[in-house]
Amino acid sequence: MFENVPLLKCFPCIQFEDDSNKWIRFQAIVDFLRKHHLETDSIKEIKRHNLLREMKSYKNSIRETDSEIHVNLSTFIRYIFHHCDQLKICLHIVHQIEAAMHSRPKKQQHSIQVYSVEELYKNIATKQFRLPAIDNISKKDQSIDNYCTPCLFQNYKGQFTDNEWQKICFFEYHFSKSNQEAEFKDYDQQLDLKWQFLRQVDNVAVVAKSIKKSSNNIIKYRNERKHIAETDEKILLYASKIHIAARIENELCTAASEDVENVLLFDCVSSCTHRMKIHIFAEVKSERLFQMADVISTFKFHLMNRHNLLMHSIVFLMPNTLTPISEGTDMSRFEIRDLYMLNKLDENIITEHILEDDQEVESAEEEGKCDRCFQNQMIKPLHWKSFNIIQEWTMDVPLDVQILLEHF
Repeated sequence: MFENVPLLKCFPCIQFEDDSNKWIRFQAIVDFLRKHHLETDSIKEIKRHNLLREMKSYKNSIRETDSEIHVNLSTFIRYIFHHCDQLKICLHIVHQIEAAMHSRPKKQQHSIQVYSVEELYKNIATKQFRLPAIDNISKKDQSIDNYCTPCLFQNYKGQFTDNEWQKICFFEYHFSKSNQEAEFKDYDQQLDLKWQFLRQVDNVAVVAKSIKKSSNNIIKYRNERKHIAETDEKILLYASKIHIAARIENELCTAASEDVENVLLFDCVSSCTHRMKIHIFAEVKSERLFQMADVISTFKFHLMNRHNLLMHSIVFLMPNTLTPISEGTDMSRFEIRDLYMLNKLDENIITEHILEDDQEVESAEEEGKCDRCFQNQMIKPLHWKSFNIIQEWTMDVPLDVQILLEHF
């Protein structure tokens, strides 16, 4: 009945068998006017008996059936136009009726249909615009409700929880800042702008999730480049061939990423009596949940098949034992080995495993560099000595991030 007048969609019309007129429940009209009543309205209170008395003054306006009062649709429309200067909601309805009269049939321009302010606020209340941690900090610091929000409809506050109302105020505050002219628009235009702004915010949230995923991938890639750059510092492993410690460590961390946080590799020292093998220190992510057998099997397979290396021992360390080294603090990687050999690392050790000497390694034709560690297509190192900001931005920053930041 009221497809082109959104504010009147909530009114179902009734038609009686003996009458061709359209009728609306009187109580529904009372509830509607009270719900949308504003403190600034000239009529300070919607009184049922005053409303009924005025509508009865119109011809063929009231019909009582089964102890329920119905109002003629034309009577309700006359009331709306008669009070458009006294009740804000009536003015909004008049504007919608005028817009419907002047509008031409056309395709819907927006994927979101323009409903009432109440529908908009209910939609906003379900949103999570920012990360919960950041949201909590801002709420403790200040109340957005106290800020100037000229487009906010305060009369809906009682329908929402404090948290939901803060979201609505937050939305309205930023809407007013982004659309300063909206305060002077009529009800329909302002509401349409708000829905567009909400859709824009939703689209940004989708883009942010996509950027977060690509950013996590690029961070992993850069960490690997940073580790590879350690080759300039000559941190090498000497076995049957020469290997790059940082490269293999990064590969092992990736291979056992569910259980292992950091890895350090060391070659044999002069006191080792076994044949040339690799010693591993592995910092686990969780002391209780890591799968020791799976990690050992993964490391053993990876070292043998990719680098032709044997593993002699692996020491599992508590979380955060190796983190200072991975974050580039003053602590040296070789201090870990020294502390271990001096038995000063016992409190950080979860368990230690010595592998049986049952592995066979392919005999190297001659000593030299490991083909995999020093391959020509090795990932480009990330080092401050060779850092090119233009090249890094153009080639290594995700394209969606470039587009977003270049427009600010």
